[in-house]
Amino acid sequence: MRIAVVDDHRDSAELLAAVLEQHGEYEVHVFFDGASALAALPALHADAAILDFELPDMSGQALARELHARPDCVALALIALSGSSDIAEGVESLDGDFRVELLKPVNIAALRRALEACRAPAPPRRRPRATGALSR
Repeated sequence: MRIAVVDDHRDSAELLAAVLEQHGEYEVHVFFDGASALAALPALHADAAILDFELPDMSGQALARELHARPDCVALALIALSGSSDIAEGVESLDGDFRVELLKPVNIAALRRALEACRAPAPPRRRPRATGALSR
């Protein structure tokens, strides 16, 4: 399974990648900001991406939306990772961009379960509801 880790904390990102690669099931690519992830992920054809919720150049929310707007990344399974317990509130407003939300420090067993769940096809993404009256 090909995975991208996007986290501006270099030590955390590299440690997470090393731990996942030790299991032998994962090919992990690390990015330290949203811009480099946006530039590389379409060609990487990753199965899943673990996104830090608070990147220096853009939010994890913005990165998720940008990725899912690209044809090569629309099916990319996204996992949100945050050091803040406020993550659930932010993720709920994303119309299904993230499949799973995890808090730092990440529990590796929970992350591996989340990655396994990402192997299954994604449920249909919710579309924003139209507001206002329809004209005829």
